[in-house]
Order: sequence, then C-alpha cells, then structure tokens
Amino acid sequence: MATAAEQLHGSTTDAFGRTTSSEAAQIVPLVRLLTSVWQVPQVVRLGLALDDGRVTVWAILDHDDPDVEGAISEAEHAYLSRTRDHPFELHVVPRSDVAMEMLPPFETILER
Repeated sequence: MATAAEQLHGSTTDAFGRTTSSEAAQIVPLVRLLTSVWQVPQVVRLGLALDDGRVTVWAILDHDDPDVEGAISEAEHAYLSRTRDHPFELHVVPRSDVAMEMLPPFETILER
C-alpha cells in the first residue's frame, strides 16, 4: 500500500517494476512537444537523439517557412515552460537547405 507521500508525489515504480505516474509525468511534456511539432503539416520527418542526458529533437521541414518555424518555436517555449532546466535542443531544418547526411545521427520517430 502506498504511503501518503507516495500518493501525493508518486513513486518511480510499482510492485511489478512498472513506470508510475511520477516517472511518466516527466516525459509527458516531451510527448506533448513531439505531438505539437508533428501536427504541423510541413514537418516531414521528426527525429530524436538522447546523449548523456541531453534531449535533441530534429524537425525536418519540406521547405523553409518562417511561419512554420515560429509555430514550432511556440511549441518549444511551451515545453520549456513546463519542464525543469535540463539539456535540451530543438532543431528545425528545411530539407531543401541541408543534405540529411550532413546532420548528426538521430532516430527517426515519425516520417511522412
């Protein structure tokens, strides 16, 4: 049975070793950010790199569009306002401007 403190703040795992609300709550803002960025139709590829605690998100656009970059920046700002300080970067790259082979490695998580 959970203590009052665990009920209030959550614990990291349950009796079966599964993720509980406290740990899941840490990733919810990132999932919301990724969802917001992916909802932008001009984003054709979404990537993620995790390196030594640093989170790097790559949003690859079909073409350069300052309005789209502004919308993605707003999503990033919302994400940063909901999280504690931690190493984080979001790169918005028009595929017409950069050869994909020139980018650092990242895992493609969504692609149109």
